[in-house]
Amino acid sequence: MKLAWKMMLVLVTLGIVSGCTLPPSPTPTTPESGATTLKITGAIAGERSFTAETLRALGTRETAYTNKDGETTTYTGVPFTTLLTEVGAAADATTLIFAAGDGYEAQATLADVAACAECIVAFQDKGGFRVVLPGFPSNIQVRDLIEIQVLSDAEAIPQAPETGDEAIPNDGPVTVTDAAGRTVSLERLPRRIVVAGRGPYMALHLLYTFPEGRSRLIGVESKSASQSDFIVHVDPNFVDRVVSLAANPNPEQIAALKPDLVLMKSVVMEEMGDALAQVDIPVVYVGLETPEQFFQDVTNLGLLLGNPTRADEVIAFYQSRLDLVTSRVADVPESERPRVLLVDYSDRGAEVAVQVPAQSWMQTFQVQAAGGLPVWMDKAQITDGWTVVNVEQIAAWNPDKIFVVMTYDHDMQAVIDTLKADVYWSKLTATQNGELYAYPMDHFQWNTPEPRWILGFTWLATRIYPDLFADVNLQEEIYAFFGELYGLDRATVDQVIMPKVFLNVR
Repeated sequence: MKLAWKMMLVLVTLGIVSGCTLPPSPTPTTPESGATTLKITGAIAGERSFTAETLRALGTRETAYTNKDGETTTYTGVPFTTLLTEVGAAADATTLIFAAGDGYEAQATLADVAACAECIVAFQDKGGFRVVLPGFPSNIQVRDLIEIQVLSDAEAIPQAPETGDEAIPNDGPVTVTDAAGRTVSLERLPRRIVVAGRGPYMALHLLYTFPEGRSRLIGVESKSASQSDFIVHVDPNFVDRVVSLAANPNPEQIAALKPDLVLMKSVVMEEMGDALAQVDIPVVYVGLETPEQFFQDVTNLGLLLGNPTRADEVIAFYQSRLDLVTSRVADVPESERPRVLLVDYSDRGAEVAVQVPAQSWMQTFQVQAAGGLPVWMDKAQITDGWTVVNVEQIAAWNPDKIFVVMTYDHDMQAVIDTLKADVYWSKLTATQNGELYAYPMDHFQWNTPEPRWILGFTWLATRIYPDLFADVNLQEEIYAFFGELYGLDRATVDQVIMPKVFLNVR
């Protein structure tokens, strides 16, 4: 993320100018020179590879791009129109797939990109390439680009997996009210389910808490290189059986899978959902951002999958842990509650940003319900989005406890150690009292609105009030979570989950 205050606070931004750059994602190199290369494959005259030098020789232009936070950066790169002409894109080519060095893939319609004079393959300051497409969705502005696949319709449209017409007791009709407030009615229970849209892993992981969800999922939009790292342990046939759609699939690609239900995370009608409705493919939205939404989503899945009993079991698991925490912190006077800061840490593009969550988001709920006082409420957006904050604001808050959220590709201890050693962060009360923590994760983060939020919530309570929750065994909570919700035995959890768990990094 780019920082709006970069120029004014370059010497005070977390003190990280000198020490917070983490190793970049691996990128391919040419054996001769070690230079980063970009490969173009697919429906073109012949596979090509470009270095920065050979790509720049095609001719460059500058493009200004404004990100979702309203920050504008000017990039230099080669226009896609030039590049597609150079490689000889086939007349029947319709789709571009952008692949990043960490395995992430996103796609765009070739005609839309070719019609955009400002769309470029840009040169990154740290080396390598990135996609810059002004006016296109943020999830296809791929960084650390290593390959562009040019596909025809025949190659871009997935093949629908074959499934039987499963016999289901109490087979509909069924009606649910989804997170967007829409009433969705089906004549019978769905046999073929696709997960797409924002944060698809969240709905995917919730679906997999139901045994029926595992057997009826036929396709999922993939927005993370690690999306299957966890699910393959729950469903060993996931990779071979479930169609993986690159980020930003078009309605035709989803429709080609012949789903009778699409699950999407949102509380408002999305453009994709509207397009699918036009071709009579039902969409059910899940919210997940609060316990109330989460429980409604679980109830809806129980109805849609014909297993309300399982829905009751899942809700009971969560409710028991919510009740334990909220009942113990209820009697703590507000004057004695610690002031808490939760921030998301990012260092993409070698620039560091910290952000606070929206007032209505799961992360804010976790802090409040665990008995903390969120210090960022007056600076946060009300309904949606992260808000960048600077070190001066953090110093003014001077919270009692700080919890730092980061992604799986960070060295959590290295980040925390760097912040603790920083000239500005080291002066904060939380840092001096040993109350600066990395928020835990395993394959996925524990702060996000996916099923793991209950683990993050429980852990957070033990860090905010260690005396009140001294009897809570977090390791046993992990065994219970993956055992009761996903059917993993303790030996499997020890083998595939525990090595990924980072607790109490401080």
